[in-house]
Amino acid sequence: MSKFICLLTPGRSGSTFLYYAFSQIPNVIAYESYYACTDNVEQCFSSIYGKSLAEKNRFIKSKIDFIENMDCEHYVDTVSLICQDNNLELFIDNGYKPDVITLRRDPRDVALSWYNLGWDPTKSPLTSVNPSDKDAIKITLQNPHDYQYCLWYCFEIERLTRQYKDKLESWGVRHYETSLSNIVDKDKFNTMLDFFGMPNISEIYPGKINELTECKVRSLDISLIPELQQQFLENIKENNDIDFLDMDQWNY
Repeated sequence: MSKFICLLTPGRSGSTFLYYAFSQIPNVIAYESYYACTDNVEQCFSSIYGKSLAEKNRFIKSKIDFIENMDCEHYVDTVSLICQDNNLELFIDNGYKPDVITLRRDPRDVALSWYNLGWDPTKSPLTSVNPSDKDAIKITLQNPHDYQYCLWYCFEIERLTRQYKDKLESWGVRHYETSLSNIVDKDKFNTMLDFFGMPNISEIYPGKINELTECKVRSLDISLIPELQQQFLENIKENNDIDFLDMDQWNY
């Protein structure tokens, strides 16, 4: 049984809440290995983006050794980069099966959060996906609005997540699907803990998590959002064969 639990998620979806919540559980060590959150950049998945396969495998092997030598029953990394750049496949190829949580939040909220923070969802170090990637969701809008790029990112991560669902089953990996609205509910959070054989919590983590209010650098006129969303949806529908255009149906 694996002691490593990782996420399939776009970030800004409750991943930092999970980090704090898991940190309160006995015999659990939680971490969030983003480039922006640690002084040890070499331990971040962003450090291997664009590197050779040999370099990536060395990194993954060192991660596996690090995890298995930790003095805990479960190690949880809530970074959103593991579902990108074939990082999850690298664990499997190196003979290691992590447990996996798919964490979702309304993609419109995720996209707006990324936009407000001024983050570029098409560039490392916070992501390793790009519309020019092979098999990525295609967007052909002329001069897309930055908010539309943030929506594209949410759709691309959802595409990867749905693709992984069948792969995880074929690999024999334990996989739990949840959402932000579920993990902030104590009973539903405990249902997830039961799935992974972890002790239950008596109360949900009470603090405000990762609002980053002081980091928000721009706002978006809410009257523009419906038109930007519709324009985006029409464009990707024309250019892609996908069946999850209805964002209200993303399994909440």
